[in-house]
Amino acid sequence: MAEDRPLWHDPRRRECSLTSITGLHIGPDGVESVSYAEPNKELLKDAIALPGA
Repeated sequence: MAEDRPLWHDPRRRECSLTSITGLHIGPDGVESVSYAEPNKELLKDAIALPGA
């Protein structure tokens, strides 16, 4: 709850992408911003779709 928002999903049932990076940018007053990237997005088309994380 880095942004003081509740999780809208059950993390135990989450399915993850091939790779992802979530960044928390911390300033003197706490979290200033959140960023998300999928650096291997071009590989997703060849990935096997298996359930679970």
